Amino acid sequence: MRDDFTATTKRLLAERAGYRCSNPDCRKTTVGPSTADQAKSISQGVAAHICAAQDNGPRYNSEQTALQRKSASNGIWLCGACATLIDKNNGADFKESVLQIWKELHEEAVFSELSTGQSDIGLTGWCEEENGSWILRIKNPTTAPFLDCVARAYRVENFDEPFADIEVVFGTIPPRQTISDAVPYENLESSMFGHPVVEVEYTDVNGIDWLRERTGRIRKIEFRRPFD
Repeated sequence: MRDDFTATTKRLLAERAGYRCSNPDCRKTTVGPSTADQAKSISQGVAAHICAAQDNGPRYNSEQTALQRKSASNGIWLCGACATLIDKNNGADFKESVLQIWKELHEEAVFSELSTGQSDIGLTGWCEEENGSWILRIKNPTTAPFLDCVARAYRVENFDEPFADIEVVFGTIPPRQTISDAVPYENLESSMFGHPVVEVEYTDVNGIDWLRERTGRIRKIEFRRPFD
């Protein structure tokens, strides 16, 4: 018998995630308007189980009670694609600890945006695995350039350490462009499953300095760390 989430729990998970995917490499909005009918909306969000709802499911934990399995603490809000991804190979590639980190960091970022009014604009950085290297990508979705961009990448287990495992100077990021740089795989090789986390420092055209934190939060900074 499955220990499924109630409708109330599903709604709670969605609201705590700001109706965005909790995967730090995605963060896709999961709800929006129907263009065909102004009285309807479109939702592609999923309240996914961190530990499976029944025997032999992804990351099943036999020590959990039925109440714990269907509680909000055992759930994570994801888009449909990421909800399917984490359960491939019966969840072997996405451990419980990784999903808990995703959830914690995402909810912290959503709360920060809610409480400070800081928006989710500016540069975004992430890592992708490709041909034996990590590809560090910096995306500028805006119509203005950003200057003196520096990206710092951290192994998953070092996401809260003060110093990065690798630092890359990108310089100017033009409008509507994504800039990439390859990093040797061993520089960010991790003992935990998951992509390295990235923070990005940069300056806007008005001379204001910004930091996109490892949690995804963006904020103004008064002092920039020196870089070569």
